[in-house]
Amino acid sequence: MSQAPSDRLDPDDLTRLLRAIDESGLVEVEIEYGQLRLRVRKDGADDRFAHDQTRQSEPQPDVKSADLANLSGQRIEVRAPMLGVFYRSPEPGAPPFVQVGQTVAAKDTIGLIEVMKLFNQVPAGVHGRIVDIRVQDAAFVEHGQVLIVIETQA
Repeated sequence: MSQAPSDRLDPDDLTRLLRAIDESGLVEVEIEYGQLRLRVRKDGADDRFAHDQTRQSEPQPDVKSADLANLSGQRIEVRAPMLGVFYRSPEPGAPPFVQVGQTVAAKDTIGLIEVMKLFNQVPAGVHGRIVDIRVQDAAFVEHGQVLIVIETQA
């Protein structure tokens, strides 16, 4: 008996897809599968842009900087800016970027997301105290998935 196709890829399927794209001769590819839209551009695809092995992604909290002064004590969810593998530490065996109870600044890195062998820094986005870490080290995360929760401080 066959099953109807799902609109979701499991982590193994996504890993195989990204590996196939990486090993192919393609320089850029865009794929739509259900609600998933994936666009991949390999380093060197456009010589006008310098690419770095680690990229800084934009802060993800759903608040504007001007609103932060009024949000002291609020809990902000920092969400994954992209899908990939989330790493809590800069390298295997190293201490994690953040721990529950730790105070962070908006620009502090809370983790890395690896996509196609590129490591993207995920900043806290707000000043506050880490109250919950919702993702295990080396776990696959989806775009928009909550990574950590920060209680804001003025």
